[in-house]
Amino acid sequence: MRTLSASLILRAFGLTLMTAVLAGCGGSAPKTVANASDEENIIFTSALDCEASGRFTAAHCTKALEAAMNAHLKKSPTYKSLSQCETTEGPEKCERMDAKNYRPRLVAVAVTPAAVKKAEAAGGFPDAIPLYPTQSGEKGFRTLEKKIMLIDGDKTEFSPQAVAAAELGASIKKR
Repeated sequence: MRTLSASLILRAFGLTLMTAVLAGCGGSAPKTVANASDEENIIFTSALDCEASGRFTAAHCTKALEAAMNAHLKKSPTYKSLSQCETTEGPEKCERMDAKNYRPRLVAVAVTPAAVKKAEAAGGFPDAIPLYPTQSGEKGFRTLEKKIMLIDGDKTEFSPQAVAAAELGASIKKR
């Protein structure tokens, strides 16, 4: 069995996420949200979206997205069926892992400018937080630790694409 490289998985993730988000993308300006930590977070949906913010280089964005993807692959909960996943995560908020397992769908990434600078100085990957749709229909995202980041909060900046993804996720109601 052939394994996919992290780079190929990352490119496929970015393209899939960008396509889904741009389908519902409006022209709204970046907004701020409640923060999951005491540091400022910037939320984006792809490496291109991150770079467009003007806050990070393409290399920083790619590394942050890879770090979030690695955390997602290692730490996201798994479910034995799509119905079990959707019962917990919400309708249309799950993805297939393999032939028998599902997990919540990764839709955005949060990163702090301080984490990028620290990682750059150390020559490693920045800490990046994988984000998932909220489970109760709020306009925002949640972390694996179930901390909520809402688009109408403060101290966190959403890219326009992240705002669109949060609004799209909130529009999908539980069955």
